[in-house]
Amino acid sequence: MRDIAESTIQGIEILRDLADRAEQNGYLTVEDVSRILQRGAHGGGVDSMAEMLGSIGIRVFGDDAETAERCLEAARDGDTAAMRRLSEMYHHGTGVGQDDGKALSWCRMAAEHGDLSAQKHLGWMYRYGKSLAGGARDMAASARWYRMAAEQHDATAESVLGEMYLEGDGIQKDFAEALKWFRHASGHDDASAEWHIGDMYRCGFGVQKDPREAVYWYRRAIEHGYEAAPEDLGDMYESGEGIRRNYEEALYWYRRAAEQENAHAMKRLGDMYRLGKGVRKDLKEAVTWYGKYLDECDDPKLEIALGDMYYRGTGTDRDYGRAMDFYQMADLDPDAQYRLGNMYRRGQTRNGEPWYFEAYEQYEKAAEQGHAEAQYFLSMLYRSGLGVKKDYERAQLWLERALDNGSWHARKFFKGCRNITDKIMEV
Repeated sequence: MRDIAESTIQGIEILRDLADRAEQNGYLTVEDVSRILQRGAHGGGVDSMAEMLGSIGIRVFGDDAETAERCLEAARDGDTAAMRRLSEMYHHGTGVGQDDGKALSWCRMAAEHGDLSAQKHLGWMYRYGKSLAGGARDMAASARWYRMAAEQHDATAESVLGEMYLEGDGIQKDFAEALKWFRHASGHDDASAEWHIGDMYRCGFGVQKDPREAVYWYRRAIEHGYEAAPEDLGDMYESGEGIRRNYEEALYWYRRAAEQENAHAMKRLGDMYRLGKGVRKDLKEAVTWYGKYLDECDDPKLEIALGDMYYRGTGTDRDYGRAMDFYQMADLDPDAQYRLGNMYRRGQTRNGEPWYFEAYEQYEKAAEQGHAEAQYFLSMLYRSGLGVKKDYERAQLWLERALDNGSWHARKFFKGCRNITDKIMEV
């Protein structure tokens, strides 16, 4: 009995695999059936399985070429599903020579005969430039095909059409039309449409601004799996926008979003741990979340801040190597260049020795961008001849610029002196 039960379960699984394959490709070949039977170590033959599949409406063809031939016959007789399958076969070169022109032609023919999948596919192709030479987009054509699919009450098409009206993408911007199509799609629990409705209420696009209504729609989008919505809900709880401010709730939603690799949420989690919002202040945890955020995004100011935390040992062990790594990530920013210059000058390097030439290079880059303290230290390197040839004239020039730009170090150095030249030349 146990063997019979296991065999029955195995047979059901094989039938499910074959049905999935047929749905994916629109047909099955003898090779498909043979491969799946072998994978399932099923004792039945291909012919008997093909007969069984035929009894439930799934035809098995000898090969891809035969499939294409039969699809062509059916398509010429007006079978829209065959037209769509033929389009896919020409697109991939399956059983026929690859031909994008014929693929587009058969897809358009299926769409004109009311095939929903073909209409959506054409809308997508024209929207993203997949149908015309050179990758040109045709947004008006895209909107036309999506509208035909939307009028068949397809949620995806309704939602996309709403986006196009919202953005004025291929059709005239119209918030009322956008909201209408988003509401149609939301009736099918389309998460993207629900999120867009929430955004429209949050921003007041075509409706009276209503943060509470936005919260309601964001929650619906979350229930239906929209990945960006937890981030928005976290922002609203943190700011108290449309809902009572609640840092614990904000933290919860940011964490939900961060688990879905949402970079903004990772940064906000870092901020909340750093500031102790909704959670006990934990700089180590803040550093962890900031690091994850920077794995996803470039943010020079945060890279510098994280470099400072490693440099000072704030919330983590002091680590000059890690500090330098983060400063180098932001090396186009004059603040990062200045900090790197300081580390090279102080000998906070791999071998513990000052690297004066490298310090000079970093100070010069920051000084030329107007960084007052970098200008001062560049002046001092010219004055001392460390890392660069001694040059009192350049030293004086950079010291004057540092003073003009309010450098604290320059003011301290020059305090009480009447003549800047004498001070520079002072041994």
